[in-house]
Amino acid sequence: MKNAKRNWFHVFSKNGKKNTFADKINSVKQSKDDWNAFKKFLKLDEVYCHVLSAMCATLGKRNNIKQMDLIDSLEEHLSMDVVTQSIYELTIMGWIQFELDGPFHSTPVLIIAHDGEVALKTSNPDYFPHYNMSIEKREQLELYVKAIQFRAKDFGVKEWIKYTTQIIKGNTKPFMQLLKESKASKESTALALFLLAIYPLEEESVDLSKVVKLFASDSIEAVLLKKQLNDTQHPLYTSGVLERNANMRGEVFLKPYGSWLNAFLTGDSVEQEKQPLPQTLQKIEFNSIMERQLRYNINTQESVQQLFEIVEDEHYSTYVQEVKKQRENAGIILLLSGGPGTGKTELAKQLARSSQRDLLLFDVSKQRNMFLGESEKAIQEVFRKYQEIVQKSKLVPILFFNESDSILQSRNSNYSNLSQTENAVLTILLNEMENFNGILICTTNRPEAMDDAFHRRFLFHLHIDEPNECVRFQLLTQEFPEACPIKLHEMSERYPFTGANLQTFHQQNIISRITRSKKQGLEDALEQFFQSLFLAKNNRMRIGF
Repeated sequence: MKNAKRNWFHVFSKNGKKNTFADKINSVKQSKDDWNAFKKFLKLDEVYCHVLSAMCATLGKRNNIKQMDLIDSLEEHLSMDVVTQSIYELTIMGWIQFELDGPFHSTPVLIIAHDGEVALKTSNPDYFPHYNMSIEKREQLELYVKAIQFRAKDFGVKEWIKYTTQIIKGNTKPFMQLLKESKASKESTALALFLLAIYPLEEESVDLSKVVKLFASDSIEAVLLKKQLNDTQHPLYTSGVLERNANMRGEVFLKPYGSWLNAFLTGDSVEQEKQPLPQTLQKIEFNSIMERQLRYNINTQESVQQLFEIVEDEHYSTYVQEVKKQRENAGIILLLSGGPGTGKTELAKQLARSSQRDLLLFDVSKQRNMFLGESEKAIQEVFRKYQEIVQKSKLVPILFFNESDSILQSRNSNYSNLSQTENAVLTILLNEMENFNGILICTTNRPEAMDDAFHRRFLFHLHIDEPNECVRFQLLTQEFPEACPIKLHEMSERYPFTGANLQTFHQQNIISRITRSKKQGLEDALEQFFQSLFLAKNNRMRIGF
């Protein structure tokens, strides 16, 4: 029989019955003629030929083979160490691939790579993997094989760090340059390269707990490493090397960031162009915010002044330095509560304007309208993008969740798909806030609707009362300096309005002047506005004019 017609899977598996995964693999039986023809066809070292013939014998009956089963089947010919090393060398050459076995991925299994399978089934040497492989792909496979050896505990974390440190030296490829520019530690760099090595072929994010278990030498080191990798400002995340995601149970998974992975696979430059904001996030530049003088009751004014001071860059930087001495995360998370129109949103805007920090407004309505499973991704993307912007900004921007009670509500005990999605979003939010670095401001009309777990994550909770008579008079004289002070004082006594009500009056008054629909003095127009406003409020009707 000529080699060109031989299917080597059939040749080496023809003498046995089809086995199940539970069956023990028998030792490989090779006729002298078949064996000599196989070696002549492959033109490989005899040890490699033994390994590939054993794989053909097994894969002619199964979809894959476990490494230990392959070792057992070759025990008459080769030692365990020789088989193990040959498997890794054949992987680098492109003949063998590792795959994850089953839903729990407890044991990697072996298959023959596509080109190698075609070559062995058709006896066509044109498909030999090592004939077609580029130097770059060979380097990628070598890194993958070393990572597999490390994961299989063929050597320890110190050896892996030593190996990755050596391959980084003098390597000027774009993906390595980005890794160097991240200024991460040797340990962090080694961890990133491990994830980069295994992700392209296995295409699975890695559980943070498994990464920690692999890289930590003891329980104390594991706690510290997990804490570091949960910090959203870790240099591997902020530099665009690794991506961190959490599922609905709060479990964290790591994988290479898309542009870094692409640079590794293609050799292209790492994409550095500005990425668009998520659709749920809107950027408001601080210099586009109109300056307004805020008026609050005396018991609130002191707390408001403290907020203005802490967001000043000098005070904020000092705060971060002091907190970082005690814990990893130094975020400032504020909750502004109070009735409609009391100035919560305006206070957030003025804090941004006075500190010259851009405001990143989160649109809750767009997040809630997403399909099942997309909401969780949207929340994670908001926080990821925020941290990315933080790293590129001279001043840390303010992340702003307006009317946050609609998303920070109490968790639902129902088991519908909707409630599970909402609970998943809440779990992700709690986790992101726990590990938050930056400035986050939330506003709400209903603080009691929030889950207690969120309240524990707020550094400040400022409740803004409706303006009292004194503040109402100050607001009127500030907005209408041309009006009669006596009449303004009388109106401030009679009507419990807010600053937002006065802004509504201004807009209505402008429309009246443009359309010339009403010709009356300012004081009379104000009086009429307040009367209609509180008549509508008492009757629970929309305000009209």
